Amino acid sequence: MITQLFKIRSCKLPLSPETINAGRYKVCLDYHIKKCDAPCVGYQSQEAYSITVQQVTKLLKGKIEELIKDFKIGMNTAAQELQFEKAADYRDKLAKLQAFSEKQKIVSDDETDRDIVAFALEGKEASCSILNIRSGKLIGKKEFQIQNSSQESLEEITAAFIKQFYIDFIDIPGEIVTEVEPAENDEIVELLKFRSGKKIKITTPKRGDLKSLLDMSKENAALQLRELQLQKVKKRETFPILWQHFKEIFTLKNCPGILNVLIFQTCKALTLLQVWLCLLTESQKRASTGNLQSKL
Repeated sequence: MITQLFKIRSCKLPLSPETINAGRYKVCLDYHIKKCDAPCVGYQSQEAYSITVQQVTKLLKGKIEELIKDFKIGMNTAAQELQFEKAADYRDKLAKLQAFSEKQKIVSDDETDRDIVAFALEGKEASCSILNIRSGKLIGKKEFQIQNSSQESLEEITAAFIKQFYIDFIDIPGEIVTEVEPAENDEIVELLKFRSGKKIKITTPKRGDLKSLLDMSKENAALQLRELQLQKVKKRETFPILWQHFKEIFTLKNCPGILNVLIFQTCKALTLLQVWLCLLTESQKRASTGNLQSKL
């Protein structure tokens, strides 16, 4: 949605008036495909780009109605100044934003910004699901795979995840809803308060609408964990088929040690094995052709 509505640079160039005036940078592909207005070379002013960043921040914070008002003002202003292309651009953005807003589900009567954080644990594997609620609307969700090699408790995992996830997060909501009170709860609340500059509370509802949302988030996490486990099973089931094909090509009885390392050391092993098989099959064909030509 962000890239559909806004022209935000994807580079991390250290821009300053000095570097721009010195002509240190050149426009990239994003400018030519109209994904960026090239502030790096001065085609877009710092003030104009700052307004775009502020609008992106509003979208991330779920302030859709404010953004719709901004777009309407921009469209009317451009039309009055006879900048019809600019007005049409605002019109198209406004239509996309309104369609996006209509798809958002109202899940709360109050307008408190909150995240619903839930986990699914099984052995050394875990997954996390976050529902983002802004102004009473469900604006998005995030899912994460977590390695729980030391098999920590739910309280410890919740604490570690919140500290790691929200330390660099732009939009920290006023309330974070969790299944259990995280370990070091008071310290985490103070850290989030310092990071966001506002009061933050962590709640663990036992009933009501928030408990229903928490159950929904937990179900999402469980489904994600199940999907990850199924993918691992499929990979294990695929290996014997590939190995059988490998044996038929090279008439091998035992699996070479280097092949074992290739398969089990990396998550991309099966893809690499398939590529390797193709290359070796082609190599074998060429060797057979060479032997035949030598005999002739």
